[in-house]
Amino acid sequence: MNFNILIKNIEYTHSAFFKQTASAVNVNLTLRNWFIGLYIVEFEQNGTERAEYGLKLLFNISKRINIKGLSETNLKLCRKFYKVYPGLFSILPNKLVKNLPLEISQLSTDILLNPEYGLISQSSTDKLKSDNNKHVITLLTQTSFTHFVELIAIEDSLQRKFYELLIINTTPSVKELKRQIELKVDAFKHHNASQLNTYLNFYKKEIKQETDNLPIGILLVADKDNALVEYATAGMDENLFISKYLLQLPDKEKLEAFLTNELRKL
Repeated sequence: MNFNILIKNIEYTHSAFFKQTASAVNVNLTLRNWFIGLYIVEFEQNGTERAEYGLKLLFNISKRINIKGLSETNLKLCRKFYKVYPGLFSILPNKLVKNLPLEISQLSTDILLNPEYGLISQSSTDKLKSDNNKHVITLLTQTSFTHFVELIAIEDSLQRKFYELLIINTTPSVKELKRQIELKVDAFKHHNASQLNTYLNFYKKEIKQETDNLPIGILLVADKDNALVEYATAGMDENLFISKYLLQLPDKEKLEAFLTNELRKL
């Protein structure tokens, strides 16, 4: 793939998805961005002119295509989106696959399964299909790409999965989701403890495996130089908590001292 073909693929993909019905605009936008991310990664790894464009690739793409909503910053998000969810195309249900423009579906299959590209092997594709990734399709069909923007900013995959399931079960707005994800320094409020216990119960029901220990939550809150540390156990038997967990957890006073010290640095 050379630069001109990359530009052609991006422009065609954008046009093809936005010719479809307005009712599927969120799905189309998300899929468009995933495919664009795929094309960019493929060019960066295998493009015949990749050395020529180097770190300026996304800047040059944005200037060449001149499509509203596909600035250099947004192209970076497309690339990150593909890298975080590389198996999205392989787990799309038939209903969505049939609605894809034929040229895009064929091009993506050729890129993903071509051993010369090495982006994703057949064995990796099979594993993605067998793993429990159906919730990602629910996200795709029920949320917007801006929700995914918040998710791909989370580096820890387990933490990201927690918020994926949180979105599906609570349907937060992007603003609410961002507030949940961001680390906040704030005074203690009673709903903080109950909210954490809700998360722990949710984790136990939806994510925890049979061989996992029961989850423990550590609540750190602060108001100026005052700090509070509390443990949340989500209804765990107190004797079990003391015998199995308490001796291994950080001392509350040490955590409070650490938090207070960090606050003074702000």
